[in-house]
Amino acid sequence: MQMNSILQLLWIFPIYSIFGWLLEVIYCSITTGKFVNRGFLNGFVCPIYGLGACMMILALTPEQHNLPLLFLGALMFGSLLELVGGFLLLHIFHIRWWDYSGRSFNIGGYVCLKFSIAWGVIGIVLLHVVNPPIAYLIGHIPSVVLVAFLITFYIYFVVDMIVTVLAVKQLSRDLEEITRLAARIRKGSDFIAEEVGTSAIQAAQRIEGSEFAERSKVIKQRVHTAREDTRAKIQVKLEDFERLNALLNDRGRIRSRLIEAFPNMKSMRDGGAFQEMKLSIRNRGQRK
Repeated sequence: MQMNSILQLLWIFPIYSIFGWLLEVIYCSITTGKFVNRGFLNGFVCPIYGLGACMMILALTPEQHNLPLLFLGALMFGSLLELVGGFLLLHIFHIRWWDYSGRSFNIGGYVCLKFSIAWGVIGIVLLHVVNPPIAYLIGHIPSVVLVAFLITFYIYFVVDMIVTVLAVKQLSRDLEEITRLAARIRKGSDFIAEEVGTSAIQAAQRIEGSEFAERSKVIKQRVHTAREDTRAKIQVKLEDFERLNALLNDRGRIRSRLIEAFPNMKSMRDGGAFQEMKLSIRNRGQRK
Protein backbone atom coordinates (compact mmCIF):
# COMPACT_ATOMS: atom_id res chain seq x y z
CA MET A 1 0.00 0.00 0.00
CA GLN A 2 1.36 3.44 -0.95
CA MET A 3 2.03 6.13 1.66
CA ASN A 4 -0.69 8.27 0.09
CA SER A 5 -3.23 5.49 0.67
CA ILE A 6 -2.15 5.12 4.31
CA LEU A 7 -2.57 8.86 4.89
CA GLN A 8 -5.99 8.63 3.26
CA LEU A 9 -7.03 5.90 5.69
CA LEU A 10 -5.89 7.95 8.66
CA TRP A 11 -8.38 10.74 7.97
CA ILE A 12 -11.12 8.71 6.23
CA PHE A 13 -11.68 6.51 9.29
CA PRO A 14 -12.33 9.26 11.91
CA ILE A 15 -14.41 11.47 9.64
CA TYR A 16 -16.78 8.72 8.53
CA SER A 17 -16.88 7.10 11.96
CA ILE A 18 -18.27 10.42 13.23
CA PHE A 19 -20.61 10.76 10.23
CA GLY A 20 -21.82 7.21 10.84
CA TRP A 21 -22.57 8.00 14.47
CA LEU A 22 -24.59 11.05 13.39
CA LEU A 23 -26.48 8.93 10.87
CA GLU A 24 -27.30 6.29 13.51
CA VAL A 25 -28.39 8.92 16.04
CA ILE A 26 -30.67 10.65 13.53
CA TYR A 27 -32.21 7.35 12.39
CA CYS A 28 -32.82 6.05 15.92
CA SER A 29 -34.05 9.39 17.21
CA ILE A 30 -36.63 9.54 14.41
CA THR A 31 -37.78 5.94 14.88
CA THR A 32 -37.91 6.07 18.70
CA GLY A 33 -38.89 9.71 19.22
CA LYS A 34 -35.99 10.38 21.61
CA PHE A 35 -32.24 10.95 21.53
CA VAL A 36 -30.29 7.68 21.52
CA ASN A 37 -26.49 7.57 21.74
CA ARG A 38 -25.96 4.74 19.29
CA GLY A 39 -22.86 2.71 18.73
CA PHE A 40 -20.69 0.27 20.64
CA LEU A 41 -18.40 3.00 21.95
CA ASN A 42 -19.39 5.75 24.37
CA GLY A 43 -18.30 8.68 22.27
CA PHE A 44 -19.53 10.08 18.98
CA VAL A 45 -17.89 7.34 16.91
CA CYS A 46 -19.24 4.29 15.03
CA PRO A 47 -16.11 2.44 13.82
CA ILE A 48 -18.07 0.18 11.46
CA TYR A 49 -18.89 3.20 9.28
CA GLY A 50 -15.27 4.35 9.31
CA LEU A 51 -14.10 0.91 8.26
CA GLY A 52 -16.81 0.67 5.62
CA ALA A 53 -15.86 4.05 4.15
CA CYS A 54 -12.17 3.08 4.04
CA MET A 55 -12.97 -0.13 2.19
CA MET A 56 -15.35 1.54 -0.26
CA ILE A 57 -13.20 4.56 -1.07
CA LEU A 58 -9.98 2.59 -1.55
CA ALA A 59 -11.51 -0.36 -3.41
CA LEU A 60 -14.41 1.19 -5.32
CA THR A 61 -13.15 4.63 -6.40
CA PRO A 62 -11.84 3.19 -9.71
CA GLU A 63 -15.37 1.88 -10.40
CA GLN A 64 -17.32 4.88 -9.12
CA HIS A 65 -18.79 5.68 -12.55
CA ASN A 66 -20.09 2.14 -12.97
CA LEU A 67 -23.16 2.55 -10.73
CA PRO A 68 -24.36 -1.09 -10.76
CA LEU A 69 -20.88 -2.34 -9.84
CA LEU A 70 -20.45 0.42 -7.24
CA PHE A 71 -23.80 -0.45 -5.67
CA LEU A 72 -23.00 -4.17 -5.50
CA GLY A 73 -19.51 -3.53 -4.15
CA ALA A 74 -20.76 -1.22 -1.39
CA LEU A 75 -23.54 -3.69 -0.56
CA MET A 76 -20.98 -6.48 -0.29
CA PHE A 77 -18.49 -4.54 1.86
CA GLY A 78 -21.16 -3.20 4.23
CA SER A 79 -22.82 -6.59 4.64
CA LEU A 80 -19.47 -8.26 5.24
CA LEU A 81 -18.64 -5.76 7.98
CA GLU A 82 -21.95 -6.38 9.75
CA LEU A 83 -21.59 -10.14 9.40
CA VAL A 84 -18.01 -10.31 10.69
CA GLY A 85 -18.55 -7.60 13.33
CA GLY A 86 -21.68 -9.21 14.74
CA PHE A 87 -20.06 -12.65 14.76
CA LEU A 88 -16.94 -11.42 16.58
CA LEU A 89 -18.90 -9.41 19.16
CA LEU A 90 -21.07 -12.44 19.89
CA HIS A 91 -18.17 -14.84 20.35
CA ILE A 92 -16.00 -12.39 22.32
CA PHE A 93 -18.66 -11.07 24.71
CA HIS A 94 -21.37 -13.76 24.33
CA ILE A 95 -23.84 -10.97 23.55
CA ARG A 96 -25.77 -10.47 20.32
CA TRP A 97 -25.86 -6.72 19.73
CA TRP A 98 -28.37 -6.71 16.89
CA ASP A 99 -30.61 -9.40 15.49
CA TYR A 100 -32.24 -9.33 12.05
CA SER A 101 -33.69 -12.83 12.42
CA GLY A 102 -37.22 -11.45 12.11
CA ARG A 103 -36.46 -9.72 8.81
CA SER A 104 -36.70 -11.22 5.35
CA PHE A 105 -33.61 -12.60 3.62
CA ASN A 106 -31.30 -12.47 6.62
CA ILE A 107 -28.08 -14.41 7.21
CA GLY A 108 -27.82 -15.69 10.75
CA GLY A 109 -29.56 -12.57 12.00
CA TYR A 110 -26.36 -10.60 11.38
CA VAL A 111 -27.32 -9.08 8.03
CA CYS A 112 -30.57 -8.66 6.12
CA LEU A 113 -31.58 -7.54 2.64
CA LYS A 114 -33.03 -4.20 3.78
CA PHE A 115 -29.83 -2.93 5.40
CA SER A 116 -27.60 -4.51 2.76
CA ILE A 117 -29.43 -2.44 0.15
CA ALA A 118 -28.96 0.60 2.41
CA TRP A 119 -25.19 -0.06 2.37
CA GLY A 120 -25.28 -0.07 -1.42
CA VAL A 121 -27.06 3.29 -1.51
CA ILE A 122 -24.66 4.69 1.08
CA GLY A 123 -21.73 3.68 -1.12
CA ILE A 124 -23.10 5.57 -4.12
CA VAL A 125 -23.87 8.69 -2.05
CA LEU A 126 -20.46 8.46 -0.38
CA LEU A 127 -18.38 8.37 -3.55
CA HIS A 128 -20.50 10.74 -5.66
CA VAL A 129 -21.80 13.30 -3.16
CA VAL A 130 -20.08 13.24 0.22
CA ASN A 131 -16.44 12.31 -0.29
CA PRO A 132 -15.37 14.68 -3.12
CA PRO A 133 -15.94 17.92 -1.16
CA ILE A 134 -14.51 16.37 2.01
CA ALA A 135 -11.37 15.26 0.15
CA TYR A 136 -11.06 18.77 -1.26
CA LEU A 137 -11.35 20.37 2.18
CA ILE A 138 -8.89 17.93 3.73
CA GLY A 139 -6.40 18.82 1.01
CA HIS A 140 -6.58 22.49 2.03
CA ILE A 141 -6.31 22.05 5.81
CA PRO A 142 -2.90 23.01 7.20
CA SER A 143 -0.82 19.95 8.01
CA VAL A 144 -0.33 21.04 11.64
CA VAL A 145 -4.09 21.28 12.20
CA LEU A 146 -4.75 17.94 10.50
CA VAL A 147 -2.03 16.15 12.48
CA ALA A 148 -3.30 17.64 15.76
CA PHE A 149 -6.84 16.47 14.97
CA LEU A 150 -5.72 12.96 14.06
CA ILE A 151 -3.55 12.56 17.18
CA THR A 152 -6.37 13.81 19.41
CA PHE A 153 -8.93 11.55 17.75
CA TYR A 154 -6.88 8.35 17.88
CA ILE A 155 -5.92 8.87 21.53
CA TYR A 156 -9.58 9.43 22.36
CA PHE A 157 -10.62 6.44 20.24
CA VAL A 158 -8.19 4.03 21.89
CA VAL A 159 -9.14 5.18 25.41
CA ASP A 160 -12.85 4.89 24.61
CA MET A 161 -12.35 1.42 23.16
CA ILE A 162 -10.47 0.21 26.25
CA VAL A 163 -13.03 1.66 28.67
CA THR A 164 -15.97 0.19 26.74
CA VAL A 165 -14.43 -3.27 26.35
CA LEU A 166 -13.63 -3.43 30.07
CA ALA A 167 -17.20 -2.38 30.90
CA VAL A 168 -18.71 -5.03 28.61
CA LYS A 169 -16.37 -7.68 30.03
CA GLN A 170 -17.55 -6.71 33.52
CA LEU A 171 -21.15 -6.96 32.31
CA SER A 172 -20.49 -10.53 31.12
CA ARG A 173 -18.98 -11.45 34.50
CA ASP A 174 -21.92 -9.89 36.34
CA LEU A 175 -24.39 -11.84 34.23
CA GLU A 176 -22.60 -15.07 35.09
CA GLU A 177 -22.76 -14.19 38.79
CA ILE A 178 -26.46 -13.27 38.55
CA THR A 179 -27.18 -16.66 37.00
CA ARG A 180 -25.24 -18.46 39.77
CA LEU A 181 -26.91 -16.44 42.52
CA ALA A 182 -30.38 -17.02 41.12
CA ALA A 183 -29.78 -20.79 40.97
CA ARG A 184 -28.37 -20.82 44.51
CA ILE A 185 -31.26 -18.78 45.87
CA ARG A 186 -33.81 -21.12 44.28
CA LYS A 187 -32.03 -24.15 45.66
CA GLY A 188 -31.62 -22.56 49.09
CA SER A 189 -35.23 -21.46 49.24
CA ASP A 190 -36.43 -25.01 48.62
CA PHE A 191 -34.06 -26.32 51.26
CA ILE A 192 -35.13 -23.77 53.86
CA ALA A 193 -38.82 -24.45 53.31
CA GLU A 194 -38.18 -28.17 53.59
CA GLU A 195 -35.92 -27.75 56.62
CA VAL A 196 -38.42 -25.66 58.59
CA GLY A 197 -41.25 -28.07 57.87
CA THR A 198 -39.17 -31.16 58.70
CA SER A 199 -37.93 -29.69 61.98
CA ALA A 200 -41.47 -28.94 63.14
CA ILE A 201 -42.73 -32.43 62.28
CA GLN A 202 -39.77 -34.12 63.93
CA ALA A 203 -40.23 -32.05 67.07
CA ALA A 204 -43.93 -32.93 67.27
CA GLN A 205 -43.21 -36.65 66.80
CA ARG A 206 -40.56 -36.62 69.51
CA ILE A 207 -42.90 -34.92 71.96
CA GLU A 208 -45.72 -37.36 71.26
CA GLY A 209 -43.49 -40.44 71.62
CA SER A 210 -41.63 -39.59 74.81
CA GLU A 211 -42.02 -38.63 78.39
CA PHE A 212 -42.11 -34.85 78.08
CA ALA A 213 -40.61 -34.24 81.50
CA GLU A 214 -37.62 -36.44 80.73
CA ARG A 215 -36.97 -35.46 77.15
CA SER A 216 -37.95 -31.78 77.07
CA LYS A 217 -34.40 -30.43 77.32
CA VAL A 218 -33.11 -32.72 74.57
CA ILE A 219 -36.04 -31.84 72.29
CA LYS A 220 -35.67 -28.11 72.90
CA GLN A 221 -31.99 -28.33 72.12
CA ARG A 222 -32.61 -30.16 68.84
CA VAL A 223 -35.31 -27.71 67.80
CA HIS A 224 -33.07 -24.79 68.77
CA THR A 225 -30.17 -26.26 66.76
CA ALA A 226 -32.39 -26.76 63.72
CA ARG A 227 -33.74 -23.25 64.09
CA GLU A 228 -30.25 -21.74 64.34
CA ASP A 229 -29.07 -23.76 61.37
CA THR A 230 -32.04 -22.57 59.32
CA ARG A 231 -31.53 -18.99 60.49
CA ALA A 232 -27.92 -19.11 59.31
CA LYS A 233 -29.00 -20.40 55.92
CA ILE A 234 -31.64 -17.69 55.66
CA GLN A 235 -28.98 -15.08 56.44
CA VAL A 236 -26.81 -16.43 53.64
CA LYS A 237 -29.75 -16.25 51.24
CA LEU A 238 -30.53 -12.70 52.31
CA GLU A 239 -26.96 -11.75 51.45
CA ASP A 240 -27.38 -13.48 48.08
CA PHE A 241 -30.58 -11.51 47.49
CA GLU A 242 -28.84 -8.24 48.32
CA ARG A 243 -25.95 -9.03 45.97
CA LEU A 244 -28.37 -10.09 43.22
CA ASN A 245 -30.38 -6.89 43.62
CA ALA A 246 -27.21 -4.79 43.48
CA LEU A 247 -26.10 -6.48 40.26
CA LEU A 248 -29.52 -6.13 38.61
CA ASN A 249 -29.63 -2.44 39.51
CA ASP A 250 -26.01 -1.73 38.67
CA ARG A 251 -25.55 1.97 38.23
CA GLY A 252 -23.14 1.40 35.33
CA ARG A 253 -23.55 4.30 32.94
CA ILE A 254 -21.96 2.38 30.07
CA ARG A 255 -24.14 -0.70 30.40
CA SER A 256 -27.27 1.45 30.75
CA ARG A 257 -26.33 3.32 27.57
CA LEU A 258 -25.64 0.11 25.66
CA ILE A 259 -28.98 -1.39 26.68
CA GLU A 260 -30.73 1.76 25.50
CA ALA A 261 -28.68 1.95 22.30
CA PHE A 262 -29.23 -1.72 21.43
CA PRO A 263 -32.76 -2.55 22.67
CA ASN A 264 -32.68 -5.97 20.97
CA MET A 265 -29.30 -7.04 22.35
CA LYS A 266 -29.37 -10.31 24.26
CA SER A 267 -26.96 -12.56 26.08
CA MET A 268 -26.58 -15.97 24.47
CA ARG A 269 -25.14 -17.51 27.65
CA ASP A 270 -27.10 -15.84 30.47
CA GLY A 271 -30.30 -14.82 28.71
CA GLY A 272 -32.61 -14.87 31.73
CA ALA A 273 -30.25 -12.81 33.84
CA PHE A 274 -29.76 -10.28 31.06
CA GLN A 275 -33.50 -9.86 30.53
CA GLU A 276 -33.95 -9.20 34.26
CA MET A 277 -31.13 -6.64 34.20
CA LYS A 278 -32.60 -4.86 31.17
CA LEU A 279 -36.04 -4.74 32.79
CA SER A 280 -34.60 -3.44 36.08
CA ILE A 281 -32.56 -0.70 34.36
CA ARG A 282 -35.50 0.40 32.20
CA ASN A 283 -37.90 0.49 35.17
CA ARG A 284 -35.41 2.55 37.13
CA GLY A 285 -35.10 4.96 34.21
CA GLN A 286 -38.87 5.37 34.01
CA ARG A 287 -39.06 6.24 37.71
CA LYS A 288 -36.60 9.13 37.33
